Amino acid sequence: MTHDIINKETSSRLCEKMITFLPSDSTHNIAEIIDGKMGQGLLDLPRSEEDNRQNNRLFRFNLLRCLRMNIWETTEQLKCPFCKQDFDTKGDHLYQCSHLSKQIKTKMHNKWRDTWHKEMETLIPYIQLTDSKLGKETTGLVRSIRRSNIKPFDTHFNLPIVSKEGHFRCRLSKIGFDMITCNSDTCPSPSRGGSSAKSNNIVASLLSAEKSKFQRGRGSNTSRTDSSSQITVTGEQIIGDLFDDNMQLLPFAISPLGLFGPTINHFLYGTPPPSDYKTLHNIDKSKFPNASKMAHQAFTRTPSNILDRADYIWKSKQRNYHYGGSYKSPDPSTYYTQIFGRTVCKANGSAGLAAIQTLYESKHGPITASSLNDDQISYLLYSSRGRSTSQRSSSQSTQESSQPLTETFLAQNISDT
Repeated sequence: MTHDIINKETSSRLCEKMITFLPSDSTHNIAEIIDGKMGQGLLDLPRSEEDNRQNNRLFRFNLLRCLRMNIWETTEQLKCPFCKQDFDTKGDHLYQCSHLSKQIKTKMHNKWRDTWHKEMETLIPYIQLTDSKLGKETTGLVRSIRRSNIKPFDTHFNLPIVSKEGHFRCRLSKIGFDMITCNSDTCPSPSRGGSSAKSNNIVASLLSAEKSKFQRGRGSNTSRTDSSSQITVTGEQIIGDLFDDNMQLLPFAISPLGLFGPTINHFLYGTPPPSDYKTLHNIDKSKFPNASKMAHQAFTRTPSNILDRADYIWKSKQRNYHYGGSYKSPDPSTYYTQIFGRTVCKANGSAGLAAIQTLYESKHGPITASSLNDDQISYLLYSSRGRSTSQRSSSQSTQESSQPLTETFLAQNISDT
């Protein structure tokens, strides 16, 4: 208890101190900057294991992102050549642009899904929260449309019908997770006022992402016909079936720098929900009663602080080795937090590199606000053979010679990330 109070007070003072030094394009996401997972993924995991290594381009990109340093060294106001919205120098727009998101978000989501499933296959049985194998994108879970291909969870596990000694006491039948990534809202859309508008707090973005999962992705209660079964059902009805069958949906929201949403933080670390958790996601009970109940139940009937329980089980037996195989990961909570940090670096970082590659292969990079046509910021992309993919004709080079150069580390082929 004392430890938690000290941590909370330290975090509060750190936020107050840091906010006076951060530039204006970083104050809204201070929570994810000081979260620490990305730093652990960069530095704490032993490099003797190949999975923990990052190539130079990926490591440098992640390091710049982690330290909130400029990727584009220019004083010019930049614009995205695809959506024509403001483009920040720290790379946040790479995850925010609707065009670039189509290229990167599915692969990023799948990497998180696969990593989460793999690690939970070890952790969940270890803390005796299940006695069966975890399911992955399983169909037939929604009672009213069992013959459909709808997969309400990315991964899920069954809770024991009969609890034995040492089991979590939980009346749920299944707990399922649905991964979703959000952006940092560093560059507000023109509909909200563009650069003159205030960026949403990163926690607000995470809550919005969680809300979309509780409401099955839509803001209105509309019907949809499943192509495989030809059954018409609404997202609210799907959530209602899951709720009535004692299944719990836990949205797993992740920010670009690795901050988790309140719901999954409560499950993993026991982070207390806000005092207003009943209205936390601002779900309209009159339109989405089932979504509202599911969101409320995520903090009341669902097991929480499972990593602390894993630590207790680990420490209750004397061992002469560390849980993660290194002195830097002596217990389960430290180890899994480092794994999450590694996934931030590899999944989110690789997605950022892929977005930059798309940006330069299609449009030669971000454009300056002073000219939305040909005036480009030169950005050198080196291939593994040492040649720049941004080399252009001599006339283009002359035209761009007045623009600031940003030398970087990115390869044309980033499949090894």
